[in-house]
Amino acid sequence: KRKEADLAEAGLLERWKGQVEAGASRSTGRSSYFGLYGSLGLEREALDWRDKLLGRAEIQQGPDITDVERLLASWQPNYKFDDRLYAYGLAQHERGPPQGYDSRYTAGGGLGYGLVATDTADLDIEGGPALRHIDPIDGPSHSSLAARGTINLRWAITPTVELKQTSALYFEQEGDSSASALTSLDAQVVGPLKVRFSYDVRYEDSLGTDGGWVDTLSRATLVYNF
Repeated sequence: KRKEADLAEAGLLERWKGQVEAGASRSTGRSSYFGLYGSLGLEREALDWRDKLLGRAEIQQGPDITDVERLLASWQPNYKFDDRLYAYGLAQHERGPPQGYDSRYTAGGGLGYGLVATDTADLDIEGGPALRHIDPIDGPSHSSLAARGTINLRWAITPTVELKQTSALYFEQEGDSSASALTSLDAQVVGPLKVRFSYDVRYEDSLGTDGGWVDTLSRATLVYNF
């Protein structure tokens, strides 16, 4: 009851937790390069609501090119019906010339459910419709409806080692489907500082004229929680 009262009385700027990540990456696929990576994630837990904010950017350096190629900004508010079931909304912007688009905007919503919720492991699934607007590098801008599904896994292997995986699928009947899977292994160094090794796989169905392709991205980063 005391915890519920604290959550209910928390102000809009209270009870935020965050994570800063910075390091280097290696990409293969349609584009091959080394890069620098940084991200900031914020999460706020209230009595009935949970808010997640994420921003990340990558500076990529390849043959005769140095440019900010990958950008992402997203906001996901969740309304909790109980400890496991929740409704979510999503507003997201991406920039990814290596994947064939200059800008991609996504707005959606749906339901999520916590299949596993323990001290050492969490497994959440989400699903619902999404509206996407895409500005391709080659071709006209267009909007379309998609079905969205995600799986989020966290497993604390030991008190100092944690495995995470976030997978997302956007399916569109007439193309422009995409999928991503980010797997990371965190090892605590000291206090709130961790070292992270991650492997990011991204699939794009039919942006541009080449059909589908897969890009991969390997990173070694430092993570600070606050």
